[in-house]
Amino acid sequence: MNDRRCVICMDAPEKYLLVLRDGVAAARLATRIAADGATDVTMASSLEAARRLMESARFDVVVAEADMPDGSGLSLFLRETGGAADADRFLWTDQPTAEQALEALRLGAVDVFTHPHEPDEILLRLRRAAEARRRRRRETLRHARLRELSRRIIRDRREVRKQVDLVCRDLVGAYRELAEKVIGLSREDA
Repeated sequence: MNDRRCVICMDAPEKYLLVLRDGVAAARLATRIAADGATDVTMASSLEAARRLMESARFDVVVAEADMPDGSGLSLFLRETGGAADADRFLWTDQPTAEQALEALRLGAVDVFTHPHEPDEILLRLRRAAEARRRRRRETLRHARLRELSRRIIRDRREVRKQVDLVCRDLVGAYRELAEKVIGLSREDA
């Protein structure tokens, strides 16, 4: 039970990974996110760097630019992607095509941001996603607690059933002995 609590710890700071080719835009967004209360914002300017980071750390949010110098940011949305397997994913693009947006959503993206971005709007979307993530984590923790409680109840119920069976056997044996004594006394009196 304690291991599960660590995995979905409610008080852990949210970890952001910003994968943007424009270092100035990434720094501005990182500053806004940090000012909004996030304590861990990491930036990467290439997919290769992002993948290395995702192999060594777990992230709650990944904002990836669609057109990176070394490929498509959508490749980071694949579920097998290391420490971002359960992360909320956001696609950042200049001019999203319908196919690109659909592919991002199919791969689990929460939202698509477009350039030029409005930092306040992005923060609002990130906050909404964070609240939904916290809700999911609370529900996951609640379900884990209920499963553990159910396991305990089932285990205790089995133990009680064993004890009741033993008591019943003892009672049956005692009644049998009593019946034999009563029959024995009846025969003696007759």
